[in-house]
Amino acid sequence: MKAKLLLFSTFLAAFFGLQQNASAQYCTPAYTVACGTYNMTVNSFSTTGGSVNITNNNQGCSNSTGYTYYSSLGHTALTNSTVNFSVGTGTTYATHVYIWVDWNQDDDFYDSGEQVAFALSQAANSTWSGSFDIPATATPGTTRMRIRTLYYGSSGMHPCNTLPYGEAEDYNLTILPPFNNDAGIGAILNPVVPTCDLDSVDIDVSVQNLGSDTLQNCSIYYQVNTSTPVAMYYTGSVAPQGGLDTLTIANVSFTNGDDLTVWTELPNGVQDSLNANDEKSMVTATGLSGTFGIPGDYATINDAATDLESFGVCGDVIFNIAAGTYNEQVEFNEIIGTSEDATVTFQSASGNASDVVITYAGTSSANGYVIKFDGADYITFSDVKMTNTGSYYGNVAVIAGQSDHITLDGNWLKGNTGTSTNYQSVINMPGTGSDVSLTNNRIEKGSCWFYSNSGSTAAKKMNLTIEDNKMKDQTYYGGYIWYFDGVEFNRNTITNDSSFQYGYGYYGMGYWYYCDNFNITNNYVGATTGNGWYYAMYMYQCVGSSNPRSLIANNCMTTGNTTSPTAYYALYMSQSGLVDIYNNSFTRSANNNSYAGYIYQGGAINLKNNSFANMGSGYALYMNGGFTINESDNNNYYNTGGSITYWGNSVYQTVEAMSMASGQDENSVSTDPNWQDLFTCVTCNDTLSDAGTPLSTVASDIAGNTRSTQSPDIGAMEFVNANSFSLGGDDTLCGNELLIEAGPAQSVAWGVSENGGSTQTYTTSSITLSPASSEPSNFSVNVVLSTEFCGNATDDVVIRLVPDATLDSSAHICADETATLTPGGGSAATYAWSNGATTATVDADAPGMYTVTKMEDGCESSATISISQSVAVQLADVEGCEDDAPLTVDATIPDGSSYAWSGGSAQTAAANEFSASGAYTVTATDIHGCVSTAAFDLLVLGEPEAAIDYVGTGGTAIIFSSASSTNTSPNTTYLWTFNSIDTSTAANPTYVFPFSGVPVTYPVTLVVDNGCGESLKSKDINIDPIGVDELEVKAFEVYPNPATDNFFIAAGSDFNTLDVTIIDNAGRSVYTQSYNGQQVIEVNASELASGAYLIKMLSETSSEVQTLIVQ
Repeated sequence: MKAKLLLFSTFLAAFFGLQQNASAQYCTPAYTVACGTYNMTVNSFSTTGGSVNITNNNQGCSNSTGYTYYSSLGHTALTNSTVNFSVGTGTTYATHVYIWVDWNQDDDFYDSGEQVAFALSQAANSTWSGSFDIPATATPGTTRMRIRTLYYGSSGMHPCNTLPYGEAEDYNLTILPPFNNDAGIGAILNPVVPTCDLDSVDIDVSVQNLGSDTLQNCSIYYQVNTSTPVAMYYTGSVAPQGGLDTLTIANVSFTNGDDLTVWTELPNGVQDSLNANDEKSMVTATGLSGTFGIPGDYATINDAATDLESFGVCGDVIFNIAAGTYNEQVEFNEIIGTSEDATVTFQSASGNASDVVITYAGTSSANGYVIKFDGADYITFSDVKMTNTGSYYGNVAVIAGQSDHITLDGNWLKGNTGTSTNYQSVINMPGTGSDVSLTNNRIEKGSCWFYSNSGSTAAKKMNLTIEDNKMKDQTYYGGYIWYFDGVEFNRNTITNDSSFQYGYGYYGMGYWYYCDNFNITNNYVGATTGNGWYYAMYMYQCVGSSNPRSLIANNCMTTGNTTSPTAYYALYMSQSGLVDIYNNSFTRSANNNSYAGYIYQGGAINLKNNSFANMGSGYALYMNGGFTINESDNNNYYNTGGSITYWGNSVYQTVEAMSMASGQDENSVSTDPNWQDLFTCVTCNDTLSDAGTPLSTVASDIAGNTRSTQSPDIGAMEFVNANSFSLGGDDTLCGNELLIEAGPAQSVAWGVSENGGSTQTYTTSSITLSPASSEPSNFSVNVVLSTEFCGNATDDVVIRLVPDATLDSSAHICADETATLTPGGGSAATYAWSNGATTATVDADAPGMYTVTKMEDGCESSATISISQSVAVQLADVEGCEDDAPLTVDATIPDGSSYAWSGGSAQTAAANEFSASGAYTVTATDIHGCVSTAAFDLLVLGEPEAAIDYVGTGGTAIIFSSASSTNTSPNTTYLWTFNSIDTSTAANPTYVFPFSGVPVTYPVTLVVDNGCGESLKSKDINIDPIGVDELEVKAFEVYPNPATDNFFIAAGSDFNTLDVTIIDNAGRSVYTQSYNGQQVIEVNASELASGAYLIKMLSETSSEVQTLIVQ
């Protein structure tokens, strides 16, 4: 393979000969102002579409002349192919961008068609993408390509002349002549770097055809390290002049660091006309994962960065940096594999930022930083010190390109003095990345603590977090925060006690420009040096969020100082809104006519509990716009003289006049805060004390002190003035508890005694009194407190606290239970219940709502309880047919949780199945623990069998009985037919047959229906009142009959056992008894109701049914 490449190189040299003139003498473009001055540079340049492409992403201004020839970078492509390009512009101003190519290689760019692309007024910090074609007339060989930028306000662009502002760059462009047959490896698509699992990896490649003929077949080889090459034969169709096809050529298990080479041979079965694209190779590697030491595993931070970019990551990576000074400049480009679950962290091994110092002295715009992120994601630097000692190019950290999830936490970042925002900011973000987090840092010196003006209204950067930082001694601006959506700016301190470059500073908290969805809380902004800050807080076109609403709260913002004549506004908001501005202290401490607060237009702003204090004669607040403010109240407006506010479109001399005209600020005041400490907003002013309104979103103050839930103070700091402190007079109060507040004193000592008992002591800023029982309690309260600025105090008070009526909100009782409701109260309490009761307690034995009103010591209170009740299990007797067995019995109750049956096939289920008759029980338990039991009889019936029994009465009346029928139940129906005419549905009817004087035989039928079937029985009855049938000697004699009390049964013959059953007219057995060996039996009939009954007598030798009449 290597011999073939050598032959092809010789062929190219012979083919191109003297046409390879990229090193010829081209004109050198020039600029009158160095490109780094205004950063109107070619920040990046890249191409695609060639067999060799250009990637140059790390440029900026490369030198002071403004011109660079990158002789080692070039694009290689065929005639008639397309060159795709992307140009990244500088970060400050829009520029014109032009591209030229010397197609005929005559050492200039003046010939027709050699200006191949241009863009006018390309926006700053943007990417211009386009393409141009290599013409068929272009001279093959290596020629020159030039890119120039020019300030958009200038004219006269030319490839060679001297221009005022911009940069020029040259690259090589190698033009290949057309070839017939070609097969190349466009790329190795898999494995990639990193491959986190090297076992059983597919080798995927793209086959490329740069020839003029369609590629139909070729040989493809791969080799791992120096092993024997493995071949496969490709067949397919790859279009000419740039066509691609993708395929998997093998599956291989690699070892970390293996060399993989893939190449092609014999396109369409002939010698390859273009060998330059035949081969691709790579080193297979897993990404980094785990913890490493610097030095140790890596000698320098740059070494670690190199491996990160070379191999990527396969999990979280931590670099513990040992104590020491590291003279390094480190840049992080794209790191493959980083994500939320695979982050990179560089941190001090000791956790102390002072132990690890990373330092560098920037000398140009290209190297003016210590740490730079450019396309890198999910990187954190923690607990290290970074310093740039360069005199002018002094950025410390630069966040460029699309770098997302960059975190600087707990670091000491120190810049140098100056006024260049581009080159002397401590943190410079010219890129457009998202999710940048600056937390717990010390940010010192620099022209700005943070500078970012990249993006636009249509393309905002997302999610910037700046929290718990100390920004100190910036010499020019505070911050530039432009084009962000989602900003959390909380608990930062911005001060300067050193010096400003010009004696004052702009935008302490930052110049916020088109920033949306923000929260700004608990920040200190002030400067004691020079004339202080001109603007403490500056916002333009910043719109908050609606759910939840954005919040500007608990901020102590001070512009100027007591001797400054030049400060402007503590709060400046223009065309901004959708925000709650609560409990801030805005102070303009300077002697001129500017304002403490300036709010212009915008809308949907709520303004509460703020202090706007102007120590000059300008307005305390200038608010322009009829719809700017939604609600405004409990604010302080103060100035030293003249009109106090401009509100809407009118000027007001007093707060009262403004309130009357606007309908706002009814409870607002006007007082000099008399700051005890101007830059921490500490005051002892009685007028501001307890003058606020409780706000649920501002539960604590700027220092973390809990705000009063009843009467918070106006301003950022909750305070207590000991000179006017009082707990109030002795009193009787209603309620279950009482909060008593001392406020945020330095020390608080409480003593509390309930009903004369022992004294309990507390040192919290507030206490809560709560009676030990449901009866009224008398509390003796003493407090002693001291404050840093506002004196000491002590006070005593006696509070009688009467608890409210109290019932649980709900209760549950079982089916057979009762709940006793006790609302509490002393002996003097009276009660009125919703059920009409007036007692201290009520027993509730049914579900429903129960309400009580209690009156005690002038305190009226009510309580309501909802009672729910379980339902007991209940079951009726069950009968069914054996053909339907098993029979299902459902015992389900509401909220039932378990069931226990005495029989059946599913003895723990809510529904059980039975196949046999019997007496059963079920016990049900519900989710409330209530238990109930039900008993039931279950009868399983087969088909009935009818039986007819009868006895005569001595005449033509015959008493019939169905008692001998089988498989009957109380629900069985009977249908008798007498003499084929008359019917009866009684179980045991009496029928009188007609008699004409001679014996007659009558037919009788009985149909028995038990729901499971029917049975028919027929019998002929001979009617002869004086005949033999009625004169037969009976086996048993019943007497007396009719009976009123007892009757007797006499047996006509001996018997051992006699079973006696008495059956009523409904067919029910009402008496059953067995007798042994008695010739005469006495039966008690006193409990039988009057009526006709059948007596069925059965012995071992005979059976007989007779009629019994009970009177």
